[in-house]
Amino acid sequence: MIAFIRALVVCLSATVLFFPPALADEAQEKLLDQALAAYDEGDFEAAKSILLPLANAGNSDAMVQTGFMIHNGEAFIPDAKYECDWYERAADLGNSEGYYYLGHCYNEGVGRGLDPKKYYDLLLHSAERGYIPAMINLSGFDNAHGEEYRHWMKMAVEHGSKFAKVSLWLDNFKDDVPDIKIQDIVCVSWKILIWDGDILECDE
Repeated sequence: MIAFIRALVVCLSATVLFFPPALADEAQEKLLDQALAAYDEGDFEAAKSILLPLANAGNSDAMVQTGFMIHNGEAFIPDAKYECDWYERAADLGNSEGYYYLGHCYNEGVGRGLDPKKYYDLLLHSAERGYIPAMINLSGFDNAHGEEYRHWMKMAVEHGSKFAKVSLWLDNFKDDVPDIKIQDIVCVSWKILIWDGDILECDE
């Protein structure tokens, strides 16, 4: 299967550039799915061979995934600046994850200079485009778990976040989450709070 994917890369990546826009989008989605399938199988070279042409052709999701792979040293030599460059290119195209991860470059001072204000502004851009982790991060600026915390957590709930829903419930904002389900409390408590899982894990 991976060999077949590799054989199609040159042909399909070319069609991305020459199809009409609607067809180009569909072709890019198929290529991105193939890249992620290769990635999940651990064939990072195959994933890279698909993602780089896509990213260079302007696919912002491929840019973000390329940044991840650089960060993890998967078929790339780790390079924080190069990683953040890809996030920035994705953010320039309005990609919510691009804004989010570029923000973390500024928050950590790795690949970009340390800049807390830039970090906050980028989180805002990401949250405004519907990215739940950005909303959760913004809620964390309110250490007292007051109205700012409540605002961002409620927004995350509106976008389907079980973590935000359970967090509001645990912080006694129970009127904001009247439809809380016991299975959500169990999932968040066990998978995220106890086992430190991804905050999106219970949303699947």
